[in-house]
Formats: sequence, C-alpha cells, structure tokens
Amino acid sequence: MTRMLEYERQLLLDMVGVNCLLISAAGLDIERVMESLLRAYLDPRNLVLVVGTGSEQELRLANALGVPPSTQKCSYDEGGVVFVTARVLVVDALRDRVPLASVTGVVMLRAHAILAQEAFALRLFRQRNPTGFICAVSDAPSRFSSHNVRKVMRTIFCDNLLLWPRFHSVVVSALSGVTPEVVELHVTMTQSMLKIQTALLELLSYCVRELRRLNPGLLDELNVEEALASPRTLQRLLDPVWHQLGPKSRQLIADAKTLRTLLRSLCQSDSASFLAQLAPLRTAEYAQRSSGWLLLPAAESLFVLAKGRDGNEKEICPKWSALADVLEEEAKDDGENKILILAEERRTCRQLMRYLTKDEASSEDDQTFFKKNNCLVFLEPLVSPLEPLLAAFSPRIIILYDANVVAVRQLEVFQARNPEPRLRVYFVVFGGSVEEQLYLTALRREKDAFEALVREKASLGAGEVSVDVGVESAKHGIVLVDVREFRSELPNLLHQKEVRVEPITLKVGDYIVTRDLCVERKSVSDLIGSLNSGRLHKQATAMQRNYKRPVLLIEFEGKDVTRLPMQRLQLLTLLFPRLRIIWSPSPHASAEMLVELKAGHDEPSLEHAAASHRYDTPLLHEQFDTTMREFVSCLPGVHSKNLRSVLSRGGSLVQLFTMDAAKLAELTGTAAAGQSLHSALHKALSPNLQASYVKPKKQPLKRKWPSKKT
Repeated sequence: MTRMLEYERQLLLDMVGVNCLLISAAGLDIERVMESLLRAYLDPRNLVLVVGTGSEQELRLANALGVPPSTQKCSYDEGGVVFVTARVLVVDALRDRVPLASVTGVVMLRAHAILAQEAFALRLFRQRNPTGFICAVSDAPSRFSSHNVRKVMRTIFCDNLLLWPRFHSVVVSALSGVTPEVVELHVTMTQSMLKIQTALLELLSYCVRELRRLNPGLLDELNVEEALASPRTLQRLLDPVWHQLGPKSRQLIADAKTLRTLLRSLCQSDSASFLAQLAPLRTAEYAQRSSGWLLLPAAESLFVLAKGRDGNEKEICPKWSALADVLEEEAKDDGENKILILAEERRTCRQLMRYLTKDEASSEDDQTFFKKNNCLVFLEPLVSPLEPLLAAFSPRIIILYDANVVAVRQLEVFQARNPEPRLRVYFVVFGGSVEEQLYLTALRREKDAFEALVREKASLGAGEVSVDVGVESAKHGIVLVDVREFRSELPNLLHQKEVRVEPITLKVGDYIVTRDLCVERKSVSDLIGSLNSGRLHKQATAMQRNYKRPVLLIEFEGKDVTRLPMQRLQLLTLLFPRLRIIWSPSPHASAEMLVELKAGHDEPSLEHAAASHRYDTPLLHEQFDTTMREFVSCLPGVHSKNLRSVLSRGGSLVQLFTMDAAKLAELTGTAAAGQSLHSALHKALSPNLQASYVKPKKQPLKRKWPSKKT
C-alpha cells in the first residue's frame, strides 16, 4: 500500500471510534481512507458492520480486506468486519441472529442515499447498543441541503459533522506539493456543430417551458441547466412530484433526456454516428408519441445540418484532429512513452481506435492499444477509482478526452502519492460548448453546496440534532411482515409505534395484523401495474380464500387518486365482497391505521401464518354454478352477506320453494329478509291482472273530407 496523504491521515484520526457524518469532495479517494479505517477493526475481538455500499465498491473493499462480501454467507460470531445489506441486517436483528449489543460499530457508505431499511437498521442498533459508534460517509455534497443534512444526522443519531471540501487548507497543502503538468486544449467547434448545438438548446428550452406551463408550482426550479445535468440529478429533482405529472409531462421529460444525449454525442462522436442516433427520431412512430418538438423550425434545421455534415465529404470531429496532433507531437520524443487516453464511454474508445489507427477493416472491437513510433497508446473508459488503472499501465502522458471533475481530482491524488514520474495531462474540451459549461457547472454546484454546509454546521447547536431512540417494546402487539416489505418505510414506522415486527416469508399478503386480518399494501404505481397484469386478482383471491378480513391498503400522495382506474377497483370489490379497501395518504398514516385495526383482536400466530391454509373457504365462483349464483343473488332479501348461506344451505330452487318463512329467515339471517324472499317465491305474479284488465272500446273511424272550393 502506498503512503497516505496528510489529509487522509487527518480524516482517519477524526473518524476512529467516533459518531460522525463525513461529507467530502468527489474524487478525493475517500474509499482508501475507509479501507484503512476498516483494516483497524479486522481483529476478531471486534465486530464492525458495513452497510450501504454499492456492489462494485463493496467487492473492492472486501477483496482488499480479505473478507467475504454481502453476497456470501458469513457468521457474525467470527467477528472482524462484516459486509451486510441493510435489509438482511434488519431481518437478522429482529430474529436475534446478530448480537447488536456486542457490535463495535456500524459504518455506512453512500450516506446521501440512505433509505428506509438503513434507517431501520441503525435505529435497532442504537436501541440495543447505546455505546457503539456509527460512521456515515458521503462524497456527494450536492445531494445535501440544510434540511436534508439535519435529517441524515438524526437518522444516524450523531451531531458531529465533518466537512472536507477541495478547498480545505489541509487538502490544498497535500495536493499542491507535486502536481501534474496540465495542458488545456480548447478546441473550436465547426460552424455546423455550433448551429446544431444552438438548435438542440432551443428545443431543450422548449421542453422546459412546456413542462413549467403544464405544471405550475411543481417544476418552478427546473431550467435548462438542470435539464442538462446528469440523468440521476434530473431524476432526483423530479422524484418528489413524479406521481403528479401527466402523460404529456412525462413525454416532455423523456424528450429532454433524448436532446441531452444528442448534445453529448455531438461533442463525442463523429458525424456519421451522430446522424445514426438522430435517424430514429424522424420516424412516424416517434413523431406520434413525441411532445411536439419535431414540429418546430429548430428541429428541421437540426436534421438538415446533421445530414449536411455526413455528405460527400464527411466532417471530422475537431477533437479527433486535435488528439491526432497531440500523438504526433509526443511520438517525436526519443524514448518509449506510454500514453493513456481516457473517454467516458467504451463506444467512444472504439471510434477513436478506428480513426487513430487508420485501419477500420482490421481493427478489432476489443483492441484497446496500438503503437505509434516509440509510443504505446492505450484507450480506456473512465472508471472510478482510477488508481488501479494508472498503476497497471504506468503512463507518462494522460489525455482526458472528456471533461470530468472526478477524473481530474483522482489524477491529482495519484500524482501526490506518486511524485515520480511527473505526469503530463492533456485536457481536451470544446471551448464555449455545452461540454465546458457542464464541467464548470459541476464545480460551481459543489462549491455552493459546501459553502451552504459550512454555514449549516456553524448554526448547529449542541444537542440540536439528537433524537431519543426510545426503547424496544411490544405495547401494541405483534405484526407479521413479509421479508420483501422491509424495502419500504412502513415496518420501520410500525416499530417506532411500539409494535413488535416479526419478519416472515408470507405466501399470502404483506402484513398479518391479527389472526383473521391480512393486508396487501400497494403504492399507486404498483396498484396500476398489478391491475394491468392480473396479479392483484390472484392476490385478492388468495386473501379472500384464506382470511376472514382481507384488506387492500393503497398508499397515495397528492393527485395520485386521479390516476386510479376507479371502475376496475369497483369491479374488484364486486368480485371479492369481503375485500376492504383502505386509502392512506402516507406511510405514517398507514402505520396509524394498522395499529388501530389491531386493537381488541387476537394476535397473529407464526405457525398459522406459515401454514398454507388458515381460513379455507372456496370463493363463490369456484363453489357454485355461475348462472344459479347470479339468479339467486337477484332474489328479494338476498345480498352479498347472506348469498353464500342461501346457496350452500338452500340446496336447490325446489327446496327453497318448500321452505316456510321461518326457515328462510334462518337462511338469510333476518326475519325481514326471510319474509321478503318467501313472498317473492310464493305470491302470485299479478293476482288482479284479469279483473283489472278492461278491453278498450273500438273508436269509429272519422274521415275528414276536404272543403269545397268556391
């Protein structure tokens, strides 16, 4: 392992055994600091749980530490460092499989993406272990606002906020010792590329204006700059109001993402590839489903200019020419140099390989290097972290084909750790383009985010974000929860309301609240999908067959109800008369309702829930003939509550006719219903029909003669 930098050592000392939330700048290689922190707890006498990692990040850390990842089974009793998913940790804690009281601490990576299951796991840990440390780490400062950072700190039960931006004095000092030699190449776009970029920005601006017009008050913060951001950034902005957007608004968002992709392709690809991406957008099928931007004059200019670039003399991307010039210049030096070209996509690497080797026919798609004079040139896509790639190739010259903030900082860190040899980095970017603007915007956003976090940290008082974790109890009884439901927030909220949550693999329903009450929880999107696929019909069939009180819990927000297919829900209640539908505006309201539904009823049993059948009553359409069921249900005094009793105990229509009013009252449940059915079966259809019928007299036909003309 190479030496640690000064800011890395300082970070490590600040985090050891301390409850903290660390927010660092992107590209400072915090993963290496976390590796050193976890290595300090590899002793079997410790037990440190690691949650919230991404799959690739987890594999790198697990391989470096020599421990199994979360995809492999591991024993908590062996101690050391254990990687585990939050959902598995919650289930194991509720089943008393993990000794939380003896856990040294919990390390959570990607704190900016904390979910309900992570919050539940940390709550269980803190309730059973008040002294263990919780360390949460994030390298995405722009994901935190003043409200969000307080919420995260309450979730992880700490009041210690550590901020390490790029402009931190210790970081600046550590990275300014030995810096790579940077050569900025501002390439000029051709006139046709500038016109295409202008047309695409105009079309993107149209989509943003239409979105704001169709959704007043919902998307006021949306602008062209936000639409140009990464798809994840745009989706995070839209997630809170996504359920309130109509079909046209969603199509506008999809069109905005398409235009953003075209803008990136304009700066990365050649004219032929750009035209190939543009061709499917001019089909009749796409025109019918698009939001209307194809009808604008800018769209026509876009297609004409793109086709003109790929005419008889195909336009070469100016970046490619600049890249070829750099290679020619570097190849003149004596000695053998290794040159590494980094691009964001592997497709771009293949295009560059074909252009630089001047041999499209023989160049293989998987070939990633070639030799030019005395230089060995490698083409690789950008990966994070870059250090393993740089250590493997040991390049002397690095060419950044795409502007990337994280890559630039990782090169700085690598050079500071490895002073020799000094790297020469070519930074290739289109001057005055969207590409350059996106790079500068990313830097500005991170700087603004850290400045806001610094102000927020200064305003935090002692104990301001502390939260009383409470004590585990079963004051309101037990609820059996399907293990797949632990991805949602509801189990955590039930636990906070002093309900004992028992994880179990349920065959029917999501929540067993009482012995006879089963709940199937659906969000609006899940409900619509279940209705379209027919899955909800099967789930309702299983609940009504096995439980006396089946319940469908629908969680909605805002204008979600307007999107529901109400007619299909009405049909569902007719098919399943015992099914009850409960509408809930939020998970918090759902937890309140389930607690109220439990009051005064028997507790569910694990043995009964694990059994295949609890209340095995066949459905009406499975037990009785459809024609007879519909006929009997139309008789006076028969309704959904007594229909099964009449059909099962009545025998046949002949037996119904022979029963007296008392026997029919016993079948229908009430004397009034029995008397009504008896009267309908035994009274004459119309006893006074013959007496009251009077034959109408035949009226003489009067003929009107025309008057005589004078």
